[in-house]
Amino acid sequence: MIRVSRLPILVSAIIAGGLLVLTSGCDDPQARGMAGDASAATQKMQAELSALTKQNAAILEKLNTIQDAISKQVNDRMEKAEKDIAALRTELMDQLGKDGQQTRLAATGVVQSARTDFDKEITGLKTTIAGDVQKIREEMKATMDDLKKYMDNQLRDLYPYAYQPHRADKTPPAADPK
Repeated sequence: MIRVSRLPILVSAIIAGGLLVLTSGCDDPQARGMAGDASAATQKMQAELSALTKQNAAILEKLNTIQDAISKQVNDRMEKAEKDIAALRTELMDQLGKDGQQTRLAATGVVQSARTDFDKEITGLKTTIAGDVQKIREEMKATMDDLKKYMDNQLRDLYPYAYQPHRADKTPPAADPK
């Protein structure tokens, strides 16, 4: 990179070099001295220009190295961030799976508990209903027996000569004392 402050020196060196070429065939010692000074200044400027070019190339190389290093760091951080995100995503999915499994187990427990409670209630109701049904059957049988006795007694009183009960149990009814 060429600095702006050295540009006039470079231009003057180029002009001096041009004068040197034009006056090289001249016999004037003063012109030859000026041409020699210009030639020395041109060589000096060329050396400075060469040094600046090398310095510029070194700076560009350093910039490229820094840019590559920064790019590498950014890429490494991006890869690390992607790995972290992937790990977090995997961890989250595992946690969701575990939570879902726990929820299913809890729901199964609740359903099982409800089913057990329901079965207990049904068993209790069956027992209660069976007892009530048995009482109703006994009452109905007692009522039927009373009704049979009443009917037999009525038939015997109305038709004492024709009374012959037809029963499945073949036991005569007990007489009702009057």
